[in-house]
Amino acid sequence: MATADATEHYIDIIKQRIMEAFDVILSEVVARRDELLAQVDKMRRAWESQKSSLIQSQRELEEMKTQLENIPLKQNLAMKKQQDSLADIKSELKQLDIKLSSCSLKFDCSINQITRQ
Repeated sequence: MATADATEHYIDIIKQRIMEAFDVILSEVVARRDELLAQVDKMRRAWESQKSSLIQSQRELEEMKTQLENIPLKQNLAMKKQQDSLADIKSELKQLDIKLSSCSLKFDCSINQITRQ
């Protein structure tokens, strides 16, 4: 019976040491898991930041693209306005020329009448 009691005692000691070893291993596993989760969280935040920056850059590029596409339109509109202004000026010059010719004819007629009298 003493041998059985001694065997039980050694089995209990071995069980206790095994449990202590499992506790140490479990603590190390939990610590490593926490480290990995922290790294994953850090990487996720960095990715979110980069994603946000990329989205902002994409918006800026789209805006620049739109502005660049609108430049020829603006230039064409400006040229069209200049052409319209030139056409208006030419039209006014023609009207003034017609008026001047009319005045010149009237003047000539008046001079002819005066010289006849």
